[in-house]
Amino acid sequence: MIKRIILLASFILICNSLFAQFILSTEYRPRFEFRDGFKLLPPEYGQTPSFLVSQRTRLNVGFKWNRINTYLSLQDVRI
Repeated sequence: MIKRIILLASFILICNSLFAQFILSTEYRPRFEFRDGFKLLPPEYGQTPSFLVSQRTRLNVGFKWNRINTYLSLQDVRI
């Protein structure tokens, strides 16, 4: 699957005229959280707060040429 995507992207880049636009961008957004009962009563004894880090990674691909206008965004979210 990855080989086909790379081959297709290479073909598009090679066969296009100078008026085509190919856009490739990425986003990486980590987020730190501290959970300790926000807007709740204090937790009972023995409960400890939790810490976690979540991340969101995106790969954006855009292509414009004459009447063809495509955009693809792949996203991966992990905790």
